[in-house]
Order: sequence, then C-alpha cells, then structure tokens
Amino acid sequence: MRVAVIGGGPPGLVTLKYLARAHLSLDCDAIEARLFDLEDSIGGAFTHRAYEDAEVPRILETAYNVF
Repeated sequence: MRVAVIGGGPPGLVTLKYLARAHLSLDCDAIEARLFDLEDSIGGAFTHRAYEDAEVPRILETAYNVF
C-alpha cells in the first residue's frame, strides 16, 4: 500500500511514524508512506509562521504555574 501524508507539522509527522510501524502490529505488508510539505523543512506552522493572536506570550507572562 502507498500513502501520501500531506503536511510536515506535528500531525503529519505522527501519522508518518505510525504508518511506518503499522506492519509490526497489523497483519499487513509494510506501508510505503511519503511526506509532502510546501516548505523545505518539517515543523509546520509552528516553525514557519507566527500568529498575531498566539496565546503563548500571554500564558508565559502569567503568575500561574501552567507547565
């Protein structure tokens, strides 16, 4: 079986990992999976784009221990 995974962000990378190991736990042949992404490197929107309304700076500046 051949599968195309579109997008090299976290969901695409996890999907690629599970497809690569699927034959170990399922009764099937190895799956040929290929990753396609618009960018030259993996990481998705977390690596290649910054969002103006991102919550990370606000969360890191709070007095609460969220991590």
